Amino acid sequence: NSHADKASFAGQAKFPAVKYITKASDFHKGDKRMYRYIIVDDEPLIRQGTIKKLEPLSDKIACIGEADNGAQAVELVENLSPDFVILDMEMPVMDGTALLSYLSENHPALQLIVISGYKSFDYIKHAISANVIDYILKPFTGEQIQQTVLQALSRLEASESISAKLRLSEEQKEIACYEHDSQLLQNLIL
Repeated sequence: NSHADKASFAGQAKFPAVKYITKASDFHKGDKRMYRYIIVDDEPLIRQGTIKKLEPLSDKIACIGEADNGAQAVELVENLSPDFVILDMEMPVMDGTALLSYLSENHPALQLIVISGYKSFDYIKHAISANVIDYILKPFTGEQIQQTVLQALSRLEASESISAKLRLSEEQKEIACYEHDSQLLQNLIL
């Protein structure tokens, strides 16, 4: 909600510093846009394994950060503005349900993917209310996570396409208004 709320989340972290993985590139490969993501899980092996399973999509996506818990994830999202987040539900400091609530309220355009070892109805209910792309149970295959990420990319591309059309629409509207005003002036003068 407020800036103070954001600061309090970041202040709760009692784990190792957030891991940033940004590279010098500006996340474009040639003419193609690279989509950026962060991964949030208190198990380093799960984070590394998930990143490894997503390597076949490395021409489209780049992991720009890792977090041990939700509070660190908030810090990453605020500082790096990723396109999507892959997150666990069961974490210390700030769990997945609190993180989902925060992200869906403060970053509604952010695409969210849940990976969890729990089939908890409460967790799934939170995930649905946060409009997550998928709730994937651990252990999951490379194909499962890749297909879900491709769904996230489709949503992002559709959203960008709509935004571009709206911008074009606004430009066309401005041109039409200018031409109309110009015609009115000519009619007044002549």
